[in-house]
Amino acid sequence: YDSQGFRGGGSMSDKPARAIKLNVINEPKDSYTGGKSSLCPGCGHDQISSVIINAAWENGIEPHRIAKMSGIGCSSKTPAYYLAQSHGFNTVHGRMPSVTTGAHVANKDLLYLGVSGDGDSASIGIGQFIHAIRRNVDMVYIIENNGYSMGTSQKRSSAFKGSLAQRGEAYGIAWESAKGHDIYEVRAKTQEVLNRAHKENRPTILELATYRYQGHSVADANAKKYRTPEEIVHHKENFDPLNVWKNQLFKEGILSKENYIQIDTDAKAEHPAQLAEHRCGDQADRQEADEGQPVGDVEEARLDIGERFARAAARSEHDDQRH
Repeated sequence: YDSQGFRGGGSMSDKPARAIKLNVINEPKDSYTGGKSSLCPGCGHDQISSVIINAAWENGIEPHRIAKMSGIGCSSKTPAYYLAQSHGFNTVHGRMPSVTTGAHVANKDLLYLGVSGDGDSASIGIGQFIHAIRRNVDMVYIIENNGYSMGTSQKRSSAFKGSLAQRGEAYGIAWESAKGHDIYEVRAKTQEVLNRAHKENRPTILELATYRYQGHSVADANAKKYRTPEEIVHHKENFDPLNVWKNQLFKEGILSKENYIQIDTDAKAEHPAQLAEHRCGDQADRQEADEGQPVGDVEEARLDIGERFARAAARSEHDDQRH
């Protein structure tokens, strides 16, 4: 195990193995991890997952006492990447609050961690969200807000004025928010809300602002249709969690430029296949941006979907006439 409590992966380094680091209930951090993330490199969601692992471990919460609930979207994929020994339920789009409400009625001894996105909470699932906080369901409701749901700016789809979590005030629900790219802020806020849930059995809404570089799904493959290339570059340069964390370590004198270059070189040497795949993806994105072409024939897919709706409507009208 390393100094952070993670089990070693058979490194070829000649360094001696470090002592196992355990938390207050004698568990290594490995007990709180999950599967390998499939999200975009540098995605803020992965940083949030890492902080949840750390907060649960440091608070000494037994993994089997946690129930992870989620809906659909980038945020709702993340429970697969942490707390593998916990209970879990991946619901349909926007319905996480209702399923969590039912689970809480059946078993009030579990600590419920509901993971949602801005689309789940402010668009298709807004009714579910409002009723969950109205009922004061004992849960930590995490909104991983990327600002675009499935492709529509939150400023267009909701009366968004800086925070979705603030809506809990109307029902006396505690809420917190943090910038997803700031690991210190995310860690502090996550620690705070999990500690409150663990010790006080009080519900909390935690909103974490993040960003996605790629599209949400095949129907949203060409994310550049509703975002300018300049906006994406701006976020990569100024708010990418890896870059922000690297610069913070430089500032604190923990990491030198020479150390960083060595770490970067070693990582690229250890994972050449993943690096090549990432570069191919970047190259394809640049080519499509230059050519202005939609990814994956999205326009044809939309026309096909429209045609299917038209045929369904025609069949329905024909059936009405027959009856």
